[in-house]
Amino acid sequence: MGGREPLADLLGAELTPGSLGAALRTLGTLEQGDAGMALLDEAVEILRPSAERLELASAWLTQGTATRVSTGATALPDRPR
Repeated sequence: MGGREPLADLLGAELTPGSLGAALRTLGTLEQGDAGMALLDEAVEILRPSAERLELASAWLTQGTATRVSTGATALPDRPR
């Protein structure tokens, strides 16, 4: 992404890892293709070291769903037992 300041101005608040990750996750779901995946990847990277575990789980779920949609996967792989 270009910079954090315009995003902070848009949100009208100081960005924490949780709010920045949530904003990037939302933008990543709206953006299509590689640009959307890059935003989702950035959201996960920002949230991973933070204490925002629920937002990280949501970003991982969104990232996984976007990956499945982009690859055309229709079934989950078998889990090892």
